[in-house]
Order: sequence, then structure tokens, then C-alpha cells
Amino acid sequence: MKDSLTVREPIATALNQAQQWLKPILERAQVPDSLGYEIDLIVEEILVNILTHGLTGTDNSHVEIRRRMEGNQLWLEFRDCGQPFDPLSVPDPDLEKDIEHRPIGGLGLYLVKQLADNLHYIRENNLNCLHIGKILSVPDTTPSTTTEL
Repeated sequence: MKDSLTVREPIATALNQAQQWLKPILERAQVPDSLGYEIDLIVEEILVNILTHGLTGTDNSHVEIRRRMEGNQLWLEFRDCGQPFDPLSVPDPDLEKDIEHRPIGGLGLYLVKQLADNLHYIRENNLNCLHIGKILSVPDTTPSTTTEL
């Protein structure tokens, strides 16, 4: 199984490729549909942001996605050669503000921050590298019922 995927526009094609690429690892980990939906939403928001805003004016308009499992956590890494942009530095929207007075957009990154268990950004070798961790299962902490003989 390939642990990295490169996607390009159009956005709909990129999203479909990413979902199909992630599907086997989610099935193997027996991820519930609700958690799979959260992962799909994270991937969608990040890819749409990069392909719509991050790669404007670049000749190299692709995104590389890497995946790995660490224990019970799925790590996704998004790499692009757009202008330096740390999505974690974007302030959260003011959800208390009346909806008519809120700017359009800006909720996607907020959703990613809420849904992800771990987030880390670094600019490395002229690439934006966003690492997103999502815990797929809770370790079993049930006390053992076996007894010593």
C-alpha cells in the first residue's frame, strides 16, 4: 500500500483520490463511520484550502499527502510548495458574533482544529508541512479478568 499520494486540481478529483487512498487504512483499523466522516472532513478542508488559496501563482500546483499509523493514531501530512502559510496561526472565528457580522469563510480551519487530536506545522525545504494526528481508537483499559494460578 502506497503511503503517499500526490493530488492536483480539479478539487473534486483530488478529494475523490484522497478518500479512495485513505479508505483501506480506515477499513483495516475498523474506524466507525462517524470517525471516518471526521477524517474525510479534515482532508477536504485542508485540500480545498491548499488548492484554492495556497498554490495560487505557483507552477507546481500539487499537494503531497503522506500517511502513517503510530499506535492507535493516524497521522496525515500535507506538503505543498505554496507561499509560507501556517494555518495554526489563523485566529479562531468569533462564534459569539452575530452571523450577519461575521466574515464569509474561515470556519474550515477552525473545524480542522476542533476535529484533530494533534496538529503541527513547519516550513521545511520551501514546503508547507502540516501534520495532523487523529486517534482512531481508545486503548482498552479494562482490567484483566484472568487470575494467576
